[in-house]
Amino acid sequence: MQRHGVEVRTGVAAAAIERDPEGRMFVHGSDGLAARADLVLVAAGVRPNAELATSAGIERGARGAIRVDCSMATTTPDVWAAGDCVETWHRVVRGPAYLPLGTTAHKAYYPGARRIRLRVTADRQTGQLLGAQILGPWQAEVTKRIDISATALFAGISVDAISDLDLSYTPAFGSPWDAVQLAAQAWDSAP
Repeated sequence: MQRHGVEVRTGVAAAAIERDPEGRMFVHGSDGLAARADLVLVAAGVRPNAELATSAGIERGARGAIRVDCSMATTTPDVWAAGDCVETWHRVVRGPAYLPLGTTAHKAYYPGARRIRLRVTADRQTGQLLGAQILGPWQAEVTKRIDISATALFAGISVDAISDLDLSYTPAFGSPWDAVQLAAQAWDSAP
């Protein structure tokens, strides 16, 4: 970024962002920061609120989040934890990590949603996905969703594994659990 003339300032707290009458942006902050800017990116980060767990004697792990195993059990017997205050298993680094993602912290918000019907067919003995059908208006992104099912069929993954897929999501446009994942969860919990 610096090769392209971008000044990067890290570790600085932005106190105010103002516009002058010509519309130019100015940033004022710690360490005497007073700079003109075309773009200001404020990356404040998050910290897990795990004090209750700590006071109960439950261990904290990655970045202060509640330590859990793959079943979400804490280090205290018969106590499980979930949400944006716990660590999770990171598939890439093959270890615990604190990733406060939308799937653990998101409240229901889905403006402009379109009703779709999704049917999952799978083997009850093995859980192997055998097929999927989706019906809905073009605004419901049915093509993206049938592609998820087609990829899952090609890869030979189970219905249960569909629920664990890391699919893209944007809070203003959709739910953190995609309809395909919700259908897989419904199939998995059906009698």
